[in-house]
Amino acid sequence: MANKNGQNKQENPSDEGALKPSASALSSSNAAPDQKCCAQTERVVLLHGATGSYNDMAALERSLVLQGYDVHNWDYPSTSLPIKDCAENIVQRHLSDEFNASTQKTHFVGFSMGGLVVEEIVKNHRPHCLGRIVTIGTPYQGSDVADFMKSKLLYRKYFDMTFGPAGHELTTAFRQAVMQNIKPLDYELGSIGGDVNKAYFVARHLFNGRANDGRVALEATKHPYMKEHAVVHADHIGLVSHSDSHEYTLNFIQFGRFTRPNP
Repeated sequence: MANKNGQNKQENPSDEGALKPSASALSSSNAAPDQKCCAQTERVVLLHGATGSYNDMAALERSLVLQGYDVHNWDYPSTSLPIKDCAENIVQRHLSDEFNASTQKTHFVGFSMGGLVVEEIVKNHRPHCLGRIVTIGTPYQGSDVADFMKSKLLYRKYFDMTFGPAGHELTTAFRQAVMQNIKPLDYELGSIGGDVNKAYFVARHLFNGRANDGRVALEATKHPYMKEHAVVHADHIGLVSHSDSHEYTLNFIQFGRFTRPNP
């Protein structure tokens, strides 16, 4: 199905007939209202993680559509490009000048590496009416599993073939170097991490007792300038489809916090 710009619109099969968020939801999500942004249906861009596809975000997409959001669930070549180029690929295919100049408030949700791609998009191609950002299982401080795979000759070729150029950018050394130059955010970021390790490969023994989701340590999902952090009892793969992640995401987009405010 194509949208009015002729782009492939596989990302949102359920947008027709979707209800708009209530007036209270819109006013809450615009805690610091920008008069240039219209109070119309808000949109949410979803980006999957490394080796994934838009199908990984389908359950979250449904949850958002049911709440009246205009959802854009996009694929990108996560295994063939560095993170910055993944962001540029998305911009070229989807974030037209018209899209970014819209007065429709635009939120982003990134799963795993998708959160790092979101970071690049917002840094270089920020929508005029940027809303809030939620990241789920995003390795801001790197992944111990990526470190292990890159350090062992036996696994390195498999890792490079599977994750491509972006794989190197998921190591703790690379990510921590990036974090040293990070600047305070001028938007609200909420991060979600998992604490269930189902011990695939040798992952159970890589974290030295630290809470983790089997791929990323819980502490590594914390951005130094995030507004809030939440923990979901799920492994890395299960995080994005977990009902708690959906609830937290909806709350943060609407209220700027993971828990709903008291009535």
